[in-house]
Amino acid sequence: MHKTGNSDGCNVFPINRDRSHMLREGEREGVQVIELTHRELEVLRWLSNGYTYTEIASSLYVGVSTIKKHVQNILKKLNANNTSHAVAISLKLGMLTSKDLKLELEVED
Repeated sequence: MHKTGNSDGCNVFPINRDRSHMLREGEREGVQVIELTHRELEVLRWLSNGYTYTEIASSLYVGVSTIKKHVQNILKKLNANNTSHAVAISLKLGMLTSKDLKLELEVED
């Protein structure tokens, strides 16, 4: 299980749906568990690929205000300054992987 320290000296365990049961059982004093909901993780994946709030809302059949609320929750839970910072933190903690980043590069001939 991947863990890392944060600025206040606590260990931080990234959490997603696949490992949530393991981390809850392993909680102890001094360990901070970061848990994003399935929807928050989904929104973070869309953001990591450069989609706008409007595009994400349309794809998920919700309002832009709902996406904004999810983003607020993500930023708070990850203690991130903005969405780019949240993506960087989630990659560092293993919440997102390179498979989540579906970047298409255009190569000029």
